[in-house]
Amino acid sequence: MATRNAEVNRRSRWLASAALVLMAAASAPARADTVWSCWYNGDTRIQCMLAAAASVAAHSPYENATLPGMVKQLWERAHTLTDKRVFIPLFNEPEDWERVRLLAESVMCGNSRACSVDFSRSYAEAALLAPGLDL
Repeated sequence: MATRNAEVNRRSRWLASAALVLMAAASAPARADTVWSCWYNGDTRIQCMLAAAASVAAHSPYENATLPGMVKQLWERAHTLTDKRVFIPLFNEPEDWERVRLLAESVMCGNSRACSVDFSRSYAEAALLAPGLDL
């Protein structure tokens, strides 16, 4: 009997966990509200421009955090950076493009699910992917 109860409890916990995962996936935004177009400029930095932004930022978990003003502006008021370029310095030539993309996403979005980065390895590639931007 104890073995049967343990099995029922294990199945109940598994079903509850699966339901939570499905609910989280369903509540995740279908698209990002803020989209940055970023590219490697061929020397020692990544350049980013705002491709799309919500006019009013959602509640930020960083409101009370001690962050530099530029970081707060990127994460909470991206719409104020329309037509501006943001530069992310690199200290060597990139070899692992996935890590470079992850760096750009981390800087521009933090851990926000409502933000994404379209990363390109060159200016020419970025211009093709974001024809509406004046890159």
